[in-house]
Amino acid sequence: MHNVGGVMREMPVGRIDGASATSPLATTAPVSPRRSAAVAVVRPIVALRKGMIAVSTDSVATEQPLTLFINDRELLTILCSPGEVEELALGYLFSEGLVHTTADILNMVPDTARGQVFIRLRDSVTFDWESFNRQRTISSGCARGLTLTRRLEETGIASVRARFDIGFDDLTALMSRFLQISEHHHQTGCIHVAALADASSIKIFREDIGRHNAIDKVIGAAMAQHSPIERCALLVSGRISSEMMLKAARIGIPLVATRAAATDTAIRIADRLGVTLAGFVRAHRVNLYSHPWRITETRSMTGSITGGHDE
Repeated sequence: MHNVGGVMREMPVGRIDGASATSPLATTAPVSPRRSAAVAVVRPIVALRKGMIAVSTDSVATEQPLTLFINDRELLTILCSPGEVEELALGYLFSEGLVHTTADILNMVPDTARGQVFIRLRDSVTFDWESFNRQRTISSGCARGLTLTRRLEETGIASVRARFDIGFDDLTALMSRFLQISEHHHQTGCIHVAALADASSIKIFREDIGRHNAIDKVIGAAMAQHSPIERCALLVSGRISSEMMLKAARIGIPLVATRAAATDTAIRIADRLGVTLAGFVRAHRVNLYSHPWRITETRSMTGSITGGHDE
């Protein structure tokens, strides 16, 4: 049994991620995806190209079910990419508010052969099964992500007040570097990527077929590493919907940036909870939907959109 990021884990024999049975989880913060898990595989195809037919190959994303158990009771099954299953489990528990500190978790035992993770909570922690079953719903994410649905005023999420100073050019450059890290994202067109970053560099990077899963993996890695999440921006490759914004706000992330779009509800949540939301972050353009004061060039323009820094 090992103490990893404050969580006691029992390591089963025969892990498939290439680590030894005594190696801790996430002892470093890699800035490139791990290549041990088969995130993508090559499959034969018949390619039709401008009237030409040819037998070829294509890289396709792999998918597996991962079932989480709380105190030996099945919680849910997530469809995800292989690898980082403990980070995914830990990140999901935190981002959905099911646990509030690593001290709530007594141990975590992955069974990668069966696609299962067993989480044992401490005796002092009460898990509200009735509330969980009543509030869960299928989210708008790919891979049928499951999240908790509650009215915003019932979530008890505090407004995010942490600073994150970054300029326009630095933000677009950071997004460009972020999108270049994952070869699977470009090869398959089916992999989402997420990262935590400071104003100049990528700190933690993960990928998955699900947008929510990728976010949960970086959150789980950050929790295991005791990384200062409140000082980081969350970068994602796909669209930002309401449940994803709630994940970010719940753990105090001050800035969320995506190369894609954001939904109107995600924008309202970001505005209400003090998160800077940047969409369509590409070369020479950014759409700021809420709290622009964290971006250097727009610090004095808080009156131009709904939101602004609340001193």
